[in-house]
Formats: sequence, structure tokens, C-alpha cells
Amino acid sequence: MLLKSYAMQASFAHLIKLYTTIISVMVVLSTTVFVTVSIRTYDADVEQAENTAIVQVGQMLNQNQQIAAQFATQMKSSSSNLPSIEKYFDSSITDYSNYAIDKSISGSPYFFWPTESRQFFTQHDQVTQLTLRLLSQNKVFVATQANPGGALYPAKDVKQRFAINAPLINQTSLETDGVLSISFDQSEIKRQLSQVNATQPLQVVVRSEADDEVFYFAGKRVTRQQQRDLNQALTAGNMKMLRDYHVTTKQLSSGYTVMTVLNRHLLSRLIIGHVLPLILLGLILLADCKK
Repeated sequence: MLLKSYAMQASFAHLIKLYTTIISVMVVLSTTVFVTVSIRTYDADVEQAENTAIVQVGQMLNQNQQIAAQFATQMKSSSSNLPSIEKYFDSSITDYSNYAIDKSISGSPYFFWPTESRQFFTQHDQVTQLTLRLLSQNKVFVATQANPGGALYPAKDVKQRFAINAPLINQTSLETDGVLSISFDQSEIKRQLSQVNATQPLQVVVRSEADDEVFYFAGKRVTRQQQRDLNQALTAGNMKMLRDYHVTTKQLSSGYTVMTVLNRHLLSRLIIGHVLPLILLGLILLADCKK
């Protein structure tokens, strides 16, 4: 009787041990599957965020470029407009006002450059700065939201970031008489990108054909050092300097180049933080199985 009881106990203990082993294996396998799926999902989210950033920034640039090109075309709509603008550069505001009135009286369309600039700002409240450079002039016309009528400044004193350029082509000689540069408020597109959680480790930069920077965005997990790394590579014109980074480059139909830059070490840390709760949960369940 005692032998039979012992055999039953041994058999029950064996079943418990087998059951515990099966449950432990299932916990390990389930945790592994969940972690793998979570990593792949996070990678896919980051890749999707890169594509979304490229598409949204590309659309914004196309819209802004169209606005700049339309205004440049409007400035050249009459053959008397460019001479009038040149007169503005060479005259006092009083003399220029009299010039515009006299031209209007003589039959030419009324054109007063400061008024044209003010109207442009009224029609496009996303514009932050307008700059006009004429090749024949030493000074530069600058208008802002605070001063939409603009004023002339020495070229060395004029600073402008993230500008969209539109050349002023002379309709007679087909040569470039000047360049219109327009900066747009980028806060809305940056806000939209910030709302996408997977953009936290991303840097997005756009360069023009002349290699001018027209857009920059850094996710909130991007460090100052990572920003410096990118800036050094762009300044040197050598993206191979970014050895620990994943760089995606796309040429837009507008001629601009969009780059998304992702630090691999930062991505690894974010992935670990993403799957760590799953790993801890698996360890807790595994520990409970062995009790």
C-alpha cells in the first residue's frame, strides 16, 4: 500500500514537472514571438515615419515653390514692372512715389513695389520674410511680417534661412535680372511631424540644388551631438562621415533633396525600451511557473 502511494506521488510530481516545463516553454516562446513582432512593428513604424516625413515635406515645398514662382511671374507680368522696381532701388520713397504716379498717368499700369509686397504678405500669411536681390544693385530689399512694405539694406547685413528662391528672368534678354527669396513659417509641418511618435529619433533635412538648407526638423529624442554630427557632414559635403547613422535620400521632382537621418544607437535604445516591458512580463510569468 505504501509502495502504491509512493508511486502515485512520484507520478503526480512527474506530471507537475512536465506541466511546469510545458508552460515555461510556452511562456518563453510566446515572449520571443511578442518581442520579435514588437521589434518588427517598431521598425516598420519608423520606416513609415520616414516616408511620411518625405511626402509631407515634399508637398509643403512644392506648395511654397509654386507661391514663389507665381509671385516672380506676377512681378514680370508687365515689361514696366522691373524698371519700376529698379527705380525703387535708386530713388527716395518720395521720388519713387511720384515716378509711379507719373507712369500711371502716362498710361502704364500703376505699380508701386512696397504696395505689391504688402499685398503679397496679406495674401500669404505663412510667409515670414521676402528678399529681393537685383544683380544691378548693391542693396537688398527685405520685407517681413512686421514690416511688409520692406526696406533696403546692405547685402552683408541680410540673413535669411530656409528660403525658396525664384529667379527673375528678363523677358527680352532671357537673362536673370535678380532673385526673389521667400521664407515660410515651418512650425505647422514641424508640429505635424512631432505628433508622429516614430519620428522621435529622426532628423529631416532638405537641401536645394544650390546646396542651401531650406528645411530642418529634429525629433525630440535627437541629441545635440547627433545634430552636430549631421551639420558637420553637410558642411563637409560628405554623408559617409555619418558611420553610425542610417541615411535615406530622395530627390524630389522640384529639384530639392530630402534626407532622413537616424542614429542606429538611439534606435537600438528605443527598441529596447519598447520591448523591455514584454521581456519583464515574460520573466515574471516564468518565475511564477517555477514556484
